[in-house]
Amino acid sequence: MSEIKSTADIKKPRFLVPNYIAHELQSIRERGLKSYLKKRGKWVLIGIVLFYLVRDTTLYVIIPFLVVNGIISCPGPQ
Repeated sequence: MSEIKSTADIKKPRFLVPNYIAHELQSIRERGLKSYLKKRGKWVLIGIVLFYLVRDTTLYVIIPFLVVNGIISCPGPQ
């Protein structure tokens, strides 16, 4: 398996992707998902948990709190 020497070796998709994500995707393509998860599994799990923690806290705690206290309003049916 070839080692990635720089981000210039990575093919860029048409849309904008940060270099670290492009590097990780290239790593998965070269070594496979199973090998990638053995190497970085703990950090992938932490990232997923943090993403859902922030998302769900915003959706189910912060927004309803702001609505109940009248800081933001939700228009009812017309």
